[in-house]
Amino acid sequence: MISTGSRGLDQFTGGYSNELATFYGPPGSGKTTICMLAALELAKYGKKSLFIDTQQSFSVERFKQLAGPNYKTYLERIFIIPVNNFDEQSRKISDLIKVVENFDLIAIDTFNNHYRKEFRENIYVANKLMEKQIRILNEISKRIPVIITNQIYTDIKEKKQNMVGKDILWKWCSKVFELQINPRMIIEKRPDNKKINIEIIDNGIITA
Repeated sequence: MISTGSRGLDQFTGGYSNELATFYGPPGSGKTTICMLAALELAKYGKKSLFIDTQQSFSVERFKQLAGPNYKTYLERIFIIPVNNFDEQSRKISDLIKVVENFDLIAIDTFNNHYRKEFRENIYVANKLMEKQIRILNEISKRIPVIITNQIYTDIKEKKQNMVGKDILWKWCSKVFELQINPRMIIEKRPDNKKINIEIIDNGIITA
């Protein structure tokens, strides 16, 4: 089991095992911080993480806040790969099979960022690429933990917010968490149905 980097979150989520976990929520809800904390926790023990960044959301300044004065040492153990479109993301994920043995965690923030544009242009291609990517990640997650974050959209029919690409992701992810802002909380949707209030602070996340 890999720690989330927060004692309270460890107790709530059970940490990260060899499985595919997803966190979805609006901007500012803590998705990137959750990925950073897990990678940081591993870095403290000399272990390496691969961080696929689709929105240039990995902020060194934010990481410095979380990690403290030794942040440069820890940062050297986190390999950040930027992606600029959904095709490139698909290629990078396919390439992970060749390098997965070199890492102890893979985080993708945000998984469905470029999917939305692809979806508007060609629904069939977008869903085919997503299914391919998620299948590969599911296979990798049998060897090391994989965390992905996702955006939300407003479902007019259901009159609520849902995860982008919900049907495909729900099919493959063994753990699903929704992040909310007002009030700040994490809701576990799978495997259990429970929730916990959280607070995002300079050096991480605490639970209430």
